[in-house]
Amino acid sequence: HVLETMHSTTIIPDVVTYNASIGACEDNEQWQRALVLLVDMQSAALLPNAITYTALITAMETSEQWHQVLGILELMTKNYKVPNVITYSAAISACGNSGQWQHTFQLLDLMQRNG
Repeated sequence: HVLETMHSTTIIPDVVTYNASIGACEDNEQWQRALVLLVDMQSAALLPNAITYTALITAMETSEQWHQVLGILELMTKNYKVPNVITYSAAISACGNSGQWQHTFQLLDLMQRNG
Protein backbone atom coordinates (compact mmCIF):
# COMPACT_ATOMS: atom_id res chain seq x y z
CA HIS A 1 0.00 0.00 0.00
CA VAL A 2 2.92 2.33 0.63
CA LEU A 3 4.04 2.16 -2.99
CA GLU A 4 0.50 2.83 -4.22
CA THR A 5 0.29 5.87 -1.96
CA MET A 6 3.66 7.11 -3.18
CA HIS A 7 2.59 6.74 -6.81
CA SER A 8 -0.50 8.85 -6.17
CA THR A 9 1.64 11.68 -4.80
CA THR A 10 4.75 13.39 -6.09
CA ILE A 11 6.99 11.03 -4.13
CA ILE A 12 8.84 8.63 -6.42
CA PRO A 13 9.73 5.19 -4.99
CA ASP A 14 13.39 4.21 -5.20
CA VAL A 15 15.28 0.91 -4.93
CA VAL A 16 15.23 1.04 -1.12
CA THR A 17 11.46 1.51 -1.10
CA TYR A 18 10.94 -1.43 -3.44
CA ASN A 19 13.36 -3.60 -1.44
CA ALA A 20 11.43 -2.87 1.75
CA SER A 21 8.13 -3.64 0.04
CA ILE A 22 9.44 -6.91 -1.38
CA GLY A 23 10.83 -7.79 2.06
CA ALA A 24 7.41 -7.17 3.62
CA CYS A 25 5.98 -9.86 1.33
CA GLU A 26 7.96 -12.46 3.27
CA ASP A 27 5.95 -11.85 6.43
CA ASN A 28 2.66 -12.42 4.65
CA GLU A 29 3.83 -15.22 2.35
CA GLN A 30 2.95 -13.10 -0.66
CA TRP A 31 5.68 -14.26 -3.01
CA GLN A 32 3.50 -13.52 -6.07
CA ARG A 33 3.18 -9.90 -4.93
CA ALA A 34 6.96 -9.78 -4.51
CA LEU A 35 7.38 -10.84 -8.15
CA VAL A 36 4.95 -8.14 -9.27
CA LEU A 37 6.95 -5.57 -7.31
CA LEU A 38 10.14 -6.70 -9.07
CA VAL A 39 8.47 -6.18 -12.45
CA ASP A 40 7.11 -2.80 -11.33
CA MET A 41 10.57 -1.81 -10.14
CA GLN A 42 12.13 -2.69 -13.48
CA SER A 43 9.31 -0.89 -15.33
CA ALA A 44 10.22 2.20 -13.33
CA ALA A 45 13.78 1.91 -14.71
CA LEU A 46 15.15 0.94 -11.31
CA LEU A 47 17.82 -1.74 -11.21
CA PRO A 48 17.41 -4.51 -8.65
CA ASN A 49 20.42 -5.11 -6.43
CA ALA A 50 21.55 -8.08 -4.33
CA ILE A 51 19.23 -6.98 -1.53
CA THR A 52 16.28 -7.00 -3.94
CA TYR A 53 16.97 -10.53 -5.12
CA THR A 54 17.64 -11.81 -1.61
CA ALA A 55 14.37 -10.31 -0.34
CA LEU A 56 12.54 -11.93 -3.24
CA ILE A 57 14.08 -15.34 -2.57
CA THR A 58 13.32 -14.99 1.13
CA ALA A 59 9.68 -14.20 0.31
CA MET A 60 9.55 -17.53 -1.56
CA GLU A 61 11.51 -19.51 1.00
CA THR A 62 8.62 -20.90 3.05
CA SER A 63 6.18 -21.24 0.14
CA GLU A 64 7.93 -24.20 -1.50
CA GLN A 65 8.67 -22.15 -4.60
CA TRP A 66 12.08 -23.75 -5.15
CA HIS A 67 11.77 -23.62 -8.96
CA GLN A 68 11.04 -19.88 -8.77
CA VAL A 69 14.01 -19.43 -6.44
CA LEU A 70 16.34 -21.09 -8.93
CA GLY A 71 14.95 -18.83 -11.65
CA ILE A 72 15.59 -15.76 -9.52
CA LEU A 73 19.19 -16.85 -8.93
CA GLU A 74 19.63 -17.28 -12.67
CA LEU A 75 18.09 -13.88 -13.34
CA MET A 76 20.34 -12.36 -10.70
CA THR A 77 23.50 -13.64 -12.35
CA LYS A 78 22.25 -12.64 -15.83
CA ASN A 79 21.88 -9.12 -14.45
CA TYR A 80 25.50 -9.20 -13.25
CA LYS A 81 24.60 -9.38 -9.58
CA VAL A 82 26.63 -11.77 -7.47
CA PRO A 83 24.70 -13.81 -4.93
CA ASN A 84 26.11 -13.41 -1.43
CA VAL A 85 26.06 -15.84 1.51
CA ILE A 86 22.65 -14.56 2.63
CA THR A 87 21.20 -15.03 -0.86
CA TYR A 88 22.59 -18.54 -1.15
CA SER A 89 21.42 -19.42 2.36
CA ALA A 90 17.85 -18.37 1.56
CA ALA A 91 17.93 -20.33 -1.71
CA ILE A 92 19.37 -23.39 0.03
CA SER A 93 16.68 -23.15 2.68
CA ALA A 94 13.94 -22.81 0.05
CA CYS A 95 15.15 -25.92 -1.76
CA GLY A 96 15.61 -27.83 1.49
CA ASN A 97 12.11 -26.88 2.70
CA SER A 98 10.75 -28.33 -0.53
CA GLY A 99 12.74 -31.56 -0.25
CA GLN A 100 14.86 -30.66 -3.27
CA TRP A 101 18.06 -32.08 -1.82
CA GLN A 102 19.94 -32.33 -5.12
CA HIS A 103 19.44 -28.60 -5.73
CA THR A 104 20.27 -27.88 -2.09
CA PHE A 105 23.65 -29.59 -2.41
CA GLN A 106 24.32 -28.01 -5.81
CA LEU A 107 23.70 -24.55 -4.34
CA LEU A 108 25.90 -25.29 -1.35
CA ASP A 109 28.69 -26.38 -3.70
CA LEU A 110 28.18 -23.27 -5.85
CA MET A 111 28.25 -21.03 -2.79
CA GLN A 112 31.53 -22.57 -1.63
CA ARG A 113 33.11 -22.24 -5.09
CA ASN A 114 32.02 -18.62 -5.48
CA GLY A 115 33.15 -17.81 -2.07
